[in-house]
Amino acid sequence: MERDMNDYFREITQNFYACVESKLEKYGLVKGQAQLLLIIKDNEGSTQKDLANYFNVRYSSMSERLSKLEALGFIERVHEDGNLKNNKIYITKEGKTAATQCRRILKDVNDKLLKGLTKKDISTFETTLNKILINSK
Repeated sequence: MERDMNDYFREITQNFYACVESKLEKYGLVKGQAQLLLIIKDNEGSTQKDLANYFNVRYSSMSERLSKLEALGFIERVHEDGNLKNNKIYITKEGKTAATQCRRILKDVNDKLLKGLTKKDISTFETTLNKILINSK
């Protein structure tokens, strides 16, 4: 049976997510929460609406995701103007520690996936993926 691009992307993505999630488990996080935490760390003071737009999800879905991070003590929402829709999101000290671990985990998994590839291989691969990404739009 011949494999197509979908087969490769699906299998690589599944393997990547499984590896990442097994390492995030000890922090009580899943992949999507780790990604959100890293975006918040890099963009402190973003609003819930900003984050919903960034991840292309509904406002209510982002609210659920943020509630989980808040329950873990990783973020706090600040209602600066009394309007709940304009609350700003900040990372806590615990969240910064978790974000640092998340970055390390993602780097370790990335390094594992690229093991055995030369810098030239990686550059060619990135160029190819970028072309595929552009074609997919």
